Amino acid sequence: MKILFASSNRGKSAEIKEVAQSYPAISIIFPEEVGPAAPEVEESALDYRGNAELKALSYQAWSGFAAFADDTGLEVKALNGLPGVRSARYAGEPSDPKKNIAKLLDELRGCADRRARFVCVLVAVLADQKIVTSEAALEGSIIEAPRGSGGFGYDGIFIPLGFAETLAELKGEGIFVETHRIAAARKLFGEITTWLTHRA
Repeated sequence: MKILFASSNRGKSAEIKEVAQSYPAISIIFPEEVGPAAPEVEESALDYRGNAELKALSYQAWSGFAAFADDTGLEVKALNGLPGVRSARYAGEPSDPKKNIAKLLDELRGCADRRARFVCVLVAVLADQKIVTSEAALEGSIIEAPRGSGGFGYDGIFIPLGFAETLAELKGEGIFVETHRIAAARKLFGEITTWLTHRA
């Protein structure tokens, strides 16, 4: 089954491609393979699942293929879960990763509790509007200044639990980390494969 990943983010797409190799019943396609003028979806929902579903439905309608989308956020313990669902636009519109990081670090200045986690929710819209969801998290902590050149978003200030380097450093060095998105994708593709088997 062909299923469209509703994102043009190369970092996200690389993680999705990596996971999909273990699921031969599923063939992932990307917006550039479908055509120009992919939808720009306003992430207006109040939670990750709602935003992911908005994107998946929009890309399914645009492409005619089954589609899935993610919404991901960084939740910082000392900030009561912020930036959360507003992670990509934490410093305002348009989205600017450097400004987002600067705002977050400023708000955590002098704070001893640096615990945080990434949360990823994936939503797939399949045939007959069948909806499949999955969710996973990556626990870690926030450092005081960015390190590393790999990854994207908040990766440069996030150290996953059990590591001494940031996600940006680990990705830049080619060190595999079972990220929140990879874990969520494994769950999602497993659910879709089961669904396909039952339909056969």
